[in-house]
Amino acid sequence: MGMGIRGSFRAPQARVAPRVGVIALALLAVAPDAKAQLPPILEVSGQYLPPSDVASVPGLRAQLATYDASVSVPISVGASSYLLPGVSYHAESMSYARAPAGFTPVRVLHAADLSLLFTRALSERWWVSLRGSAGLAGDFARIDSGHLRAGGFAMATYAFGENLVVGAGGLVSHAFGELHPLPMLYLDWRARPWLRMELNLPVSAEIKTILGDRLEIGALADANGNEYALRDPAIRADPQCANGAGACADHLSYSVVAAGAVVRVRLFSTVWLSATAGRTLWRRFEQKDSQNRVLAGGREDLPSELLFRGGLVWRLLGS
Repeated sequence: MGMGIRGSFRAPQARVAPRVGVIALALLAVAPDAKAQLPPILEVSGQYLPPSDVASVPGLRAQLATYDASVSVPISVGASSYLLPGVSYHAESMSYARAPAGFTPVRVLHAADLSLLFTRALSERWWVSLRGSAGLAGDFARIDSGHLRAGGFAMATYAFGENLVVGAGGLVSHAFGELHPLPMLYLDWRARPWLRMELNLPVSAEIKTILGDRLEIGALADANGNEYALRDPAIRADPQCANGAGACADHLSYSVVAAGAVVRVRLFSTVWLSATAGRTLWRRFEQKDSQNRVLAGGREDLPSELLFRGGLVWRLLGS
């Protein structure tokens, strides 16, 4: 929050549906242990954080809302291999109160990605998954190569049975504000018919209780972030940008770690409505130049805030 600029930017992420359903059913009927590795067919969500003070700009209050949408389509490419092309969009929307003179706000940051997940059964128990993604992230005022982003992961999983799947691999992600290679650990444990734990470290963790076939109640934690190119003319008009000085703000890194309680209700078939209430545990944004160096006074750790999130998800059967 507080993603804005003052002076030199030293002040502060009908007919198609049945066909997709048939594909998903065919996929899971052949590969029941693969479902823990697969994304939902459709997911949309929105998150709201209340206004908070921005310490580096006295008097300024900033409010952040985020919006997400993603679509994935499972496609069988053989007896034991599957492709899941996908597309996703993310927006960070900022609003401000009591902005001082000379403060240039950043209003909306966008991220759009195309992805491709490949998963293959090596045996009845071993699976391997590879995913790559590429896209754009920034204010989209002017698209250039600085908006390009990429990521991916490689993971092997082993199913001890229907109730326990473990995995490990490597991840390249902007989840912590800039591109990092990270180790990846996976666990999907259905300890009881009514109790399930799913860990996808270091990105997410969840434990939930399942009440009947229509209600889930649980606790979750996740990390999200990205790097956003800044090309707004008001930012680029800064004299330090015009004369090529190193202190010009080229992009902004934002990351957040949050945790909370979640309730999900199944509306029909495999379509679920969810509501989450929680708190941010850690938030940071950094203003950087074209050499990826943090500007003087350009790093800010933001205060912890309450958060509220709602969403709709169309899951693959059995997930």
